Amino acid sequence: MNYLENRTAKKSDKGIWIRSIATPRTVTWSALHRALYSGLWIALLGIPLLFGRCSSEAHQKLILPLVQQSVEFTYPSPLASLEKKHRVKRRLLEWIDGARSSLLVAAYGLDDRDIIQALIRAEHRGVQVRTILSPEKDYPELEDTDLTLEVRNASGLQHVKAVLIDNRRFVSGTGNLTKSGLFFNNNAFLFLRVHRSIGERLRKKLLHPDEKEPFIRMPGITMVFSPEGGRLIQTILARKIYHARRSIRFLMFRFTDPTLSALLYYRARSGLPVQGILDGQGASLPSRSALEENYYSAGPMPLALAFDGNESRYQSADGIYHGGHLHHKTAIIDDQVLTGSYNWSMSARDQNREILFIMNRPEIQQRFHNRFEELKRISTALARPPYGTNLELEPAPEEEICLPEGANLFAVTGDDPFFHALKWQAARDTASEDCPAGTFPARSSRHSAGASKGKDYFIRNLNQKILLPDGQSYDRYQEPDALPTEMSGDLPCTAKPCRPLRLKRIDPEDGWLRKTESEHRSAPTEFFALARQRWLHRDLRRTAPGFYRFDPLPDQDMLLFFRNNAGETQIGCMYAGSMDPEIRRYLQFLRFHRTFADCIPAEGSVAP
Repeated sequence: MNYLENRTAKKSDKGIWIRSIATPRTVTWSALHRALYSGLWIALLGIPLLFGRCSSEAHQKLILPLVQQSVEFTYPSPLASLEKKHRVKRRLLEWIDGARSSLLVAAYGLDDRDIIQALIRAEHRGVQVRTILSPEKDYPELEDTDLTLEVRNASGLQHVKAVLIDNRRFVSGTGNLTKSGLFFNNNAFLFLRVHRSIGERLRKKLLHPDEKEPFIRMPGITMVFSPEGGRLIQTILARKIYHARRSIRFLMFRFTDPTLSALLYYRARSGLPVQGILDGQGASLPSRSALEENYYSAGPMPLALAFDGNESRYQSADGIYHGGHLHHKTAIIDDQVLTGSYNWSMSARDQNREILFIMNRPEIQQRFHNRFEELKRISTALARPPYGTNLELEPAPEEEICLPEGANLFAVTGDDPFFHALKWQAARDTASEDCPAGTFPARSSRHSAGASKGKDYFIRNLNQKILLPDGQSYDRYQEPDALPTEMSGDLPCTAKPCRPLRLKRIDPEDGWLRKTESEHRSAPTEFFALARQRWLHRDLRRTAPGFYRFDPLPDQDMLLFFRNNAGETQIGCMYAGSMDPEIRRYLQFLRFHRTFADCIPAEGSVAP
């Protein structure tokens, strides 16, 4: 199935696109831009030498025009200056008008006439313009424009907001390219200058989802795409919340993920300051918010929520009001900013085309902190009682966790590629002799975060932190047989990335494998296998160069972790038939944590 479909656009009478020669002004600007950009590194190296005795403030003023990553915010308040209000649009138009060869626009909303006219000008001067839109929306402002329009050919929204210019400059963030997105909603727009090789990879990721590696790294920033990396995004957010050390702040348009909500309550109950500003009006949280159920009964903890104070709206010709929203999807967790088009919701994870930016630059973080403080001053605090409802936590059972109908628990276990934050709910269709009357066995729900859904390739009886939705918690320690006795310490590839082991052939049922021999690394002596619902251990016996025997294994998909006498761990992978989706996700998560595994079919299996 094609990822994109053409949507009818108006052409000239002869059925061809009209190309006009760029004006002298455009050529002059492009040449100037190239000269400035090519001198970037000379300027960066030279300025500190030439102005070494200047004050810090003056030095920052000199460097600022040359930074490669920057953020601009929208200012819908009527008290904001015109310069502030038009800053995002003016800068975006300058970049579009400076395009020389290509423009790729991915938009959910696109109705700003000046931006549309800039795209038309680019098309007329010979720039290749591609516009990818969301299939369920109409775009009347784009009719009769001669622009080629394409729509996402998949379920869910085309919710990414992005403009890629000449594979060198990239604009994205939380806001749509609309009148309301640019002027009447609170948004953040990122302006990035990237190396052409990264820009080409970015273009491919936007046009062709890559389930194997749905992310791109560059200095100071990582981009992750959904839905192909939706569970990875949710797990990144969950892990960062769970391991936060100093503070959590967030600005959120839609928040319906119960797993992230439970983790925020847990961190606040443990004493970590958590502050959130949400889109909305009134004096109480709406029932659709994942935070609402426990906010008013959580009791004393450093958790403070507020509604944004944006009241700037306009009425369109059809009588509908637009704007007036906090449209951010942003979190500031310790030293990182996580922002983009990704709302904290299941539709963003599983269906919509989204992008999450993980940014590490101190200057970016400070700008987001400053904007948070500005929005906080005009927000409406959501008051709650100083007392709470203390639920009695029963001791954790050794075997089965049982829940009454409608009750939820959350279990956090593992780390890095094996990190999971599972939401458990009562399985009414399953009976268990270990559960008292009126309760049912707990089973993981679709809201769970992690590579596994908590079913096939997940070990239920490992160490777990059990959370209630309001953040109360207790520890549940692993059962003696949860892991092989030979496996001690951290799970494989968590303390540091693992190198790949080059498997050539493997027969799990007959118990042998062939591998590429290495002169620089001692031979493996054992391996651990993540199989369905358990970890397995096997000793390896080297019977010939590159040939090893082991006790038989079940014929199923597995991740294989080989260990030698020096304590080094290498990773391999085998599949029997079509690869299990959870193994695919583990491989994706491992790649994100810089561990790369090659998978081969077991003897007698056919490549998927």
